[in-house]
Amino acid sequence: MRILHTVASLRPETGGPARSVPGLAKASGEQGLEIHVWSPEIPAGYLDMAGFHLHRGTLEDALDEMANPDLIHDHGLWLPVNHRVARVAQQRSIKRLISPRGMLEPWALDHKKWKKRAAWWLYQRRDLQDACMLHATADSEARQFQRLGLTNPVIVIPNGVDLPTPTAHRQPHAGPRTALFLSRIHAKKGLPLLVDAWAKVRPAGWRMVVAGPDEDGHRREIETMVAEAGLSASWEFTGPLEGGEKHRIYQQAALFILPTYSENFGIAVAEALSYRIPVITTTGAPWQGLVDQQCGWWVEPQASTIAVALAKATSTEPVELEAMGDRGFEWVKSEFAWAGISKRMADAYESLPTR
Repeated sequence: MRILHTVASLRPETGGPARSVPGLAKASGEQGLEIHVWSPEIPAGYLDMAGFHLHRGTLEDALDEMANPDLIHDHGLWLPVNHRVARVAQQRSIKRLISPRGMLEPWALDHKKWKKRAAWWLYQRRDLQDACMLHATADSEARQFQRLGLTNPVIVIPNGVDLPTPTAHRQPHAGPRTALFLSRIHAKKGLPLLVDAWAKVRPAGWRMVVAGPDEDGHRREIETMVAEAGLSASWEFTGPLEGGEKHRIYQQAALFILPTYSENFGIAVAEALSYRIPVITTTGAPWQGLVDQQCGWWVEPQASTIAVALAKATSTEPVELEAMGDRGFEWVKSEFAWAGISKRMADAYESLPTR
């Protein structure tokens, strides 16, 4: 079976799909599928990954080179590129599966809502209804599809994560212990809540590292809040981290915090757990398993509830935090490793209805 994945961008700073789509493509190729990836934004120097074919021209070029795939798996919504994929797939009678990637969640719909409301009635609802299947990364996202009146078949399969090499040992930071936020610095991620929570708790012997690309000037807003709260000595902003730098900061971290308002999955949480780091996140992300698996805290997206979790986490003995991290790693290894996720996705591809 020949699959073409389409995604608006493969630039790392654009967020989770730039990592999860190539990850899924590579792992699906290992399942014996013929996998291709096309994006209009491929960074200079981006290397083709073993396991799939990368297309750098136009969408039509990619389709012609493949002599049309059996299926287009499109990732994301709202952008002109997603609408174009829908129209071209219809013109060529190619089945299309859509992963909305959280872009139908209530917070996302409310962000720039008037533009999205117009787009919904002009084309987006129709493009979704024409898909042969929708992919949700959590049950909560699938329920949101239903609330919006979408009646397509739905599969619920989480994102996968690459596990660090077995030889990746922890390298604690010399000095204060490290709490880490690693994601886009965007209004959706709830960083003002974390600033307020940290100001309430002011955990002794801890520092807060904020890593990730700035969006819409939000980093300056957060830095101003940090300064006004008198927290500048314990907060550090690193900018985007990739490759070895990202690996090192995960190795240094004793706690991971994602104070988000809304996530369809939250791949940074899975990544942190894969490095044996306990996590604090909110009910805006589908991570109740942190409580069930005893590897973190899952609280309402409010400064007061995040402060309670932060106080608890930063007063927990290091040996117990490490035990929580070990439990998180075992959970991720069994439930979110790419081999199992790609097998489930390959089975879903094979089961697609004829449209």
